[in-house]
Amino acid sequence: MEFLIIISGLIVGFSAAWIVHLRKQSKLFESTKRGDTIIGRIERIKELGASTTKSLPQALIDRIE
Repeated sequence: MEFLIIISGLIVGFSAAWIVHLRKQSKLFESTKRGDTIIGRIERIKELGASTTKSLPQALIDRIE
């Protein structure tokens, strides 16, 4: 019985973590204003001339456009 309580707690914890993950991930790609996502802001800063040593994968950039 104690084992089932522990497993139930783990399932609840993983479910809560998954919901938080989905919310945070949506902020990367979805916004009410075009280009106002986190990735969009990063790309806009780079376009303004910020020097960078790394770049985002093209698949992520394509996803916001």
